[in-house]
Amino acid sequence: MADLLVHLEIPIPTEPLVGAPALTFARWLPIGDNQAINVEWDSIALKLWFDITATWWASQRKEEDLPHMVNVLAHRVFADAVVCDVPDDLLQYMAQRDFTRSPTPEEQPLQQRYDEIAERLLVLVLQTLNRLLSYVRSRKGQYWLSEYPIDSGRMSSYYVHFKAQARSGNGPWFRFGPSSIDPRHIELVPEERYVRRDEWDEIRTFVRGVARTPLARTLLAGAEALAASGQSRSALTEAVTALVQLGKINFLV
Repeated sequence: MADLLVHLEIPIPTEPLVGAPALTFARWLPIGDNQAINVEWDSIALKLWFDITATWWASQRKEEDLPHMVNVLAHRVFADAVVCDVPDDLLQYMAQRDFTRSPTPEEQPLQQRYDEIAERLLVLVLQTLNRLLSYVRSRKGQYWLSEYPIDSGRMSSYYVHFKAQARSGNGPWFRFGPSSIDPRHIELVPEERYVRRDEWDEIRTFVRGVARTPLARTLLAGAEALAASGQSRSALTEAVTALVQLGKINFLV
């Protein structure tokens, strides 16, 4: 058995609500191991850390520039995770995994163990990063920060997006990733949501006029859109507001 080091380069998730959305620091950046965020869980030791390259976007700043910058924009964060005591046969399979094809029946047990490690690691990384982003958004008011949905069904896409690579000991770096195909979920929309022929004249009349769409229905549509994008808390707030507008909920003061 040996330890496995996995390195990730994670873009900071943001919404385009300000001119330069990023995790924003004031005249500094938490550079160095003594400023890293360290978490241990389920035989995985995780370190989230920054260096000056996290700020590189349109220009490449130097560390000595930071004290003169009012807003230091971190567009990415790095994650190093040490997975302890990985069996030798699994390490060999990981290092030699051929992503151009699906695992053979003989390889399936190894791939399943690979996927289990990848899932545990992904959950730890996203939970830890989301806690950082949630704190800064709520305590510092950086409302443009968002979070990564913790969705094991998107593991393959996440690891590609994070440029995941791994190594054991002093061995060479290799691509790290679970099964190469993410499942696709298709939601069947009920026919009542489609525009019928007998509704078209009413729609054309509305478009030509100046009336507004019904507020409650607009809010409900927004709530569904938020829920579909994984923003469940915002979706719930929008839905409750819509129900208040419809008179379905009364608040007693």
